[in-house]
Amino acid sequence: MKRMKRMERMKRMKRMKRMERLKRIKRSEEDADDEEDEEDEEDADDEEDADDEEDADDEEDEEDEEDADEIDEDADDEEDADDEEVEEMLMMKRMKRMKRMLMMKRMLMMKRMLMMKRMKRQVSCSVFLLILQSSNGRSVI
Repeated sequence: MKRMKRMERMKRMKRMKRMERLKRIKRSEEDADDEEDEEDEEDADDEEDADDEEDADDEEDEEDEEDADEIDEDADDEEDADDEEVEEMLMMKRMKRMKRMLMMKRMLMMKRMLMMKRMKRQVSCSVFLLILQSSNGRSVI
């Protein structure tokens, strides 16, 4: 009788251990799926950031070409300019162009700063998750 009860208890314990192990495996699979989804989202964000940066570089190149054309035109205008008013007008054009270039550079720098902050935050979150997983006894990989 005691032996039967002990056998039943052993079977119950084995069954519970098996269930716990299955639950842990299922949780780890869900965590792996979540991590894959997060990595896919991060990759998509990185691609968008790269596209934005390429677009900004293309715009900057186009503006540089336009500025070079304007400088050439200004040089031609300066050769023809004998009048002080015309020289003042050319100076105003240059000032506006320089101001526009500074604004574009400032905007690009702000975009890059925001992108760097976002990447830093993503890295911090990833490191935190790795530390959290390792402290829970799960494998880091």
